[in-house]
Amino acid sequence: MPAKSSIYYTLVLLFSFCISPVFGQQNAPNLFFSSTDEINFKSVERPFTTQEKENFLAKFDSGYDTLYYDKKEAREKLLEGIHFLELNGDNSTDAIYYGYGGYEPYITIFFLQENGRFIEQSRHFESIASLEFNAKHQLQKLTFLNLGCCGDYMEFKTEYVVDSKFSFKPTKSSAKMSETTFPTQYLAQPIKFEVINDGYSLRYKPRIYDTPTTFRSSPLKGNILGTYESKAQGIAWAAYTDPSGRTWWFVEMLSTPKLKTKFMYDNDAAYISTSPSHLGWMSSRFLKIFD
Repeated sequence: MPAKSSIYYTLVLLFSFCISPVFGQQNAPNLFFSSTDEINFKSVERPFTTQEKENFLAKFDSGYDTLYYDKKEAREKLLEGIHFLELNGDNSTDAIYYGYGGYEPYITIFFLQENGRFIEQSRHFESIASLEFNAKHQLQKLTFLNLGCCGDYMEFKTEYVVDSKFSFKPTKSSAKMSETTFPTQYLAQPIKFEVINDGYSLRYKPRIYDTPTTFRSSPLKGNILGTYESKAQGIAWAAYTDPSGRTWWFVEMLSTPKLKTKFMYDNDAAYISTSPSHLGWMSSRFLKIFD
């Protein structure tokens, strides 16, 4: 059976919009991320007083010395950045530091308590969006956000699983440009597709704009984030019809070698060997739908 055309599918979508003005919000993916998604540590930490935190400081290993980098950060801020909680299910108090790391961005450091000492396990120049524990209070999953600093224009969300040795294994990463326009509604069901035309463009806004320019000192062709070879695959999460009648899909392009050019770059802060999926807009005209 041949694949349905994007024009056919668009007509079906438009009809469904007419009979169901509110659609698919329960299927909305957590694609949009910002600093407001950083975790509220009060929801997971043990409520120690400032003095109790002070009493713990002498138990940190040498990694503690780097928490405030030669005392450049006030002691009050240092204590605010230390959060005590159980991380590995051994009924002892562990710690996470999130705060000043010597330069932008802030740093996140994990400590496990061993024999009465807090031993550094890993550090990340990213912030935490979520922590997931099992019934034994063992950290199972976590999500990091890297919203960049200085002249960075790419932002990343990376999900990890945590093994029994407290090592973080990346499972999925997604990326967006800081200026990306986002839809206000999602499709009732996401659409799997592949690119038909070679050199098809992913854009950060749903309009054709190809005039060469610069963005934060980097050369950019209009609003094009990257161009993909035919057969590159993605998932459409939302649709928008512009004033000219062109239908655009807000898409998540899966990691692929079928990328001819790109303005995007990878996440240097994440220990992940594969490129992330990329978020943006594509004209639906030359996208083939999978049943």
